[in-house]
Amino acid sequence: IGAINLNAQQRFKGFSGQVDTYLGELKEMLESDVNLKSDAKKDFEQLLEEYEQSWTNFSIQHRKDIAKLSQSMFKKNIRIRNGFFTFIQTQIAFQSSKQTPESYTQWLKSMQNCIANSNIKIYNQIVENTLLLLSEGYLYKSKNVAWYIGDAGDYVFRNNKERGVYADFISEIDLTYRSIQDSNTIYSTLGQFYLKDEYFEGKGGIVNWSKLGLPQDDVYVELSNYGASLNRAMLYADSVIDTAIAQGEFPGAVLCVVRRAMDGESMGEILYLKAY
Repeated sequence: IGAINLNAQQRFKGFSGQVDTYLGELKEMLESDVNLKSDAKKDFEQLLEEYEQSWTNFSIQHRKDIAKLSQSMFKKNIRIRNGFFTFIQTQIAFQSSKQTPESYTQWLKSMQNCIANSNIKIYNQIVENTLLLLSEGYLYKSKNVAWYIGDAGDYVFRNNKERGVYADFISEIDLTYRSIQDSNTIYSTLGQFYLKDEYFEGKGGIVNWSKLGLPQDDVYVELSNYGASLNRAMLYADSVIDTAIAQGEFPGAVLCVVRRAMDGESMGEILYLKAY
């Protein structure tokens, strides 16, 4: 990448959208950013060196899509410090993942729609959520709440015109959540993770409370359709198949079923278990 070119500070006006000049333009953007601290510059230089190796593995069409998307990002005032660093990390993560070319195509298509119709905060949130899923197996991760699948289960990215990109889990997963108050796992479930809404729409699965010492073959609930607000570790179930725990046969614990409403419409039942 070399030393900083002072002339680049004056001439770099944005991305041309051309594949052949894209890597050079990333370097020009780096050199022209006078507000970027030296440590951050070095980090981005190292990232670009890694990205150059990944770049040649993308198809010609994907390179065109990346260059076009970067052009739109720059026009929306996204720079290295507020989005491009994570964006490049995400492209590298796609290369090392099991994602199919079509899955990546759908992701790029959705992100192009997003940058055209959403603000920077929403766009960057989706990119960050993509990176978390690809690199660490998290659907959501914060100081207080996390939803995790690890490296198990197959999923592909698809584009929904109204809700944006989502990860469609095409094989069963064990979805684990944790919060300050609680943690548990939904076993053998399927569903779709909507990255913009940070919402998981699930189908099927089993929850037990073996961590409380209750027999997992006797004390459990079977979920039908459900939704999970990932940033709140909240589960909304359309229906639950009754088990022994719901009939009160285990006095050491109680299954709490609470009705909630959101925007005036019932969102189903919120399930949780607590021990006496």
